[in-house]
Amino acid sequence: MKIGIYINPTKDLSSPGISAFLEMLEKVRLPFALFSDLKVRYPDREGFDFDQPNGVDTLIVFGGDGTILAVAKRAAMAGMSILGVNLGNLGFLTEVEPDGCERAVRALRQGTFRTEERCLLAVDYRGETFFALNEAVISRENSEEGYGKMARIKVFSDGRLIDHYVADGVMVSTPTGSTAYSLSAGGPVLLPTLDALLLTPLASHLLHTRPIVFSDREELTFRSEAAQPALVLAVDGEIKSGNCDLAALRIRKAAQAVRFLRYPDSNFYARLLSKLNKWSLTE
Repeated sequence: MKIGIYINPTKDLSSPGISAFLEMLEKVRLPFALFSDLKVRYPDREGFDFDQPNGVDTLIVFGGDGTILAVAKRAAMAGMSILGVNLGNLGFLTEVEPDGCERAVRALRQGTFRTEERCLLAVDYRGETFFALNEAVISRENSEEGYGKMARIKVFSDGRLIDHYVADGVMVSTPTGSTAYSLSAGGPVLLPTLDALLLTPLASHLLHTRPIVFSDREELTFRSEAAQPALVLAVDGEIKSGNCDLAALRIRKAAQAVRFLRYPDSNFYARLLSKLNKWSLTE
C-alpha cells in the first residue's frame, strides 16, 4: 500500500486534525505522498498527481463531500481507493471523523478496511464524456427569457419512451446521488451499492410524474420540443452546456467505479439516520 494525501484547498497541513493523522502515519511507518498542489508548499515531501500516481493506490481525502466529489472521478480513473476524513458538515461520503484518526491509521496498517464500490454516470455529449458520482441534471435556463417557462423533455430508455416531462427539468442520479440533490427534489433513498439508476423530475407540472428507479444496464436518451427555454446540462454541479442539445446527449453507467474504504462494521442505515437527523436541525 502506498498512500496519497489530498486536502481541501482551503485547509492546511498544520490543521490539528490533519497534522495529527499524518504524524500517526509516520509513527507507524506508513509512507505517504502529497498531491502536487501541496508538494509546491512542502517541497521536501514526495509528490504525486492523478496523471502520475507514483505508485499511490490509496487516497486519503481530508474535507467534506464537496472535496470528495472533486477528486473521486479522477481517483477512479487512476485506480485509487478513497478514504474520506470528514472536515465538512454532513459527510455522507466520508468514513472517518476528526476524532477517529487513531482507529483509521490502525485499520490502514492492519489492512482491515473493506472496499465498497460506487458506480459513476457516463454523460456523453457532443464527443465528450463527463463522469458523475452524484447526478446529471437537465434544467431550464434560470434567466429573464426562461422565467415562467417549463422544460419539455422526452426521456427514453434503450429507445423506449419513459415519459414526457413538463417540469423545471429532470435529473439522473446514481444510488450515491440519491441522498444529494435528488433527495431534496423528492426522490427516494437508494442503497449505494444497488445496481440501479434513478430518474427524478424537478418540480413537475404533471401530477402523474414520479421518480423512477431502473436498471443500471439501460441507457437514457432525450428529445426536446423546439419551443422551450434553453436547457442547461450540469454534471455533479458543474455546468457543461448552457444551451444543451438533447439529441446529442446520452447517459449510462460508466465502466469505471469509485472505490471507497469502509470499516468492516460500517452501517449505511445508521449513517443515513445520523446524517439526516443532523441535516434536519435548524438554528
